[in-house]
Amino acid sequence: MNTIKHIPIAYATANDYEYTVVSMLSILENSKVNEIYDFYILIDNDFLHNSKKKFLRCFKSYESRCSITFKNVGNVFENVYLRVNTINRPTYFRLLLPELLSEEKCIYLDSDTIICRNIQELLEFDLQGCYVAGVKAPWYVLKADNTSYCKQALLPDMDQYINAGVLLMNLAKMRKDNIVDKMLSLLPYNMDSQDQDIINSACFGKICFLPFMFNVMTKYSSWPISEFENLFSEAELKMAWNNPGIIHYADRIKPWNDLDCVMGDYWWSVCRRSCMWDFFYREIEDIFFSKIIYHVKEDNCITTKRTFKLFDLASKKNILIYGAGNRSKKMINYLGVYNIKPEMILVSDKRNNPEEIEGIKVNDLNDLDEKLIDKTVVIATLEKYHMEIMSQLQQYNFREIIPLSDKWE
Repeated sequence: MNTIKHIPIAYATANDYEYTVVSMLSILENSKVNEIYDFYILIDNDFLHNSKKKFLRCFKSYESRCSITFKNVGNVFENVYLRVNTINRPTYFRLLLPELLSEEKCIYLDSDTIICRNIQELLEFDLQGCYVAGVKAPWYVLKADNTSYCKQALLPDMDQYINAGVLLMNLAKMRKDNIVDKMLSLLPYNMDSQDQDIINSACFGKICFLPFMFNVMTKYSSWPISEFENLFSEAELKMAWNNPGIIHYADRIKPWNDLDCVMGDYWWSVCRRSCMWDFFYREIEDIFFSKIIYHVKEDNCITTKRTFKLFDLASKKNILIYGAGNRSKKMINYLGVYNIKPEMILVSDKRNNPEEIEGIKVNDLNDLDEKLIDKTVVIATLEKYHMEIMSQLQQYNFREIIPLSDKWE
């Protein structure tokens, strides 16, 4: 019998907790049967009781696989320095984790993350006696004015500077060495990157580094490999962009505010299966079907073409294709790469179409009489026909309907 492993994960949030929920669900979707995730949600006095109830409701079906504990930090950071309006007080809450939790170590994640693989391997990373492990922040290490930035952040140099959105924290050692007191003593300095500067300054000399795949920061998607100046190897970058472990939308552009967000398809893939789908879908309903269903990551940071990801179609075995044109044939060939053969092709009028395409039978939509609740249908037509087709498909109760963007080739 496998031993149950408890994996402590911390987030910090205000009442806009919806992003946190999606990130947490991405962890659970990649969990193993012998794992229990102990989620610690850092909040302050402004977090509403109603928000807490709605938050917990999203995890009803996961009660046997996770625990959720809210940790109220009180008003410690009520008057803290906020340099930009896109960052709020909860970003500072992580500074208190060594005192709030009793575990030896934990993983901290920003809410604008999506976890793409089992996260247990991150917890097992050898901290080598360091306080924290994180991924080096390329701009800070390579582009920031070393002298002026080090002066304001109280750093000897920028060589060790990490992004604080994904951290493995050695809580026991931080408690032993009173690092929380050291971090809080830096609050009055009003550093440019706020708590991130504080963590890097207080932990300097005791920071170890994670592979880029554990914090794939989308803000760097436009950087060519040469721009990284050997901070990460070419092989490491290609691996991370094509097979990310954790995607961090560390930019003003997020999947939920810009449908052209780099690697936004990973986020929407989780969101559309979550309790948050209706919340986010309402915000972008009028443009959703023409943009979000397929999105290709920018290729100018890697030298080989990325393997396109279409909402994990490779894991969906009951696939139907709507449309009998060239786009349908291309989709069939695409799925064939993953050894997946659609069950059938659907059209609105079979009289004007062949009996089969690529060995797959063509069926008239009007001849269907079953409720196809276990089927995923991909609309392989031009976008301008999507809304009309969608209205026809609604009556059949398909499990999932995926319109194919005109961007897809």
